[in-house]
Amino acid sequence: MTEHNGLPVKGYQPQSDEKVALVNRFKEMEERLLRELDALNKANNDVINDYVAMHPLFTEQGHPDRDGWKTLRPVVDPGLLVQARDTLVTGFMLLNRSVFQPGRVKLPEDEPHLAEEVRAALNDIAS
Repeated sequence: MTEHNGLPVKGYQPQSDEKVALVNRFKEMEERLLRELDALNKANNDVINDYVAMHPLFTEQGHPDRDGWKTLRPVVDPGLLVQARDTLVTGFMLLNRSVFQPGRVKLPEDEPHLAEEVRAALNDIAS
């Protein structure tokens, strides 16, 4: 079993081949879902662009004629699509962190000999 060094970021530990393969599989799943969402977003934009092209009032006066605009039906609700995308990205980030399990990091003030220096510096800043 190969052990991969962690990222050069505090808190990240070396990872096994199995964990790296699992997260890579999740990254591929995430990318496939993001591409599906991109296709839905493009379909929505196509509907809107077609509508705008057919309604000169929209482009000339900055708004559609009110009756025509009511007939516009996007493929999906754009606001919910944005929320779904954000939630999906956050979910996969949390899933990947659950596999890699980055830890807490030590701060300079955690060292007993530095604690007094840090406290003094913080007191100087506060006053």
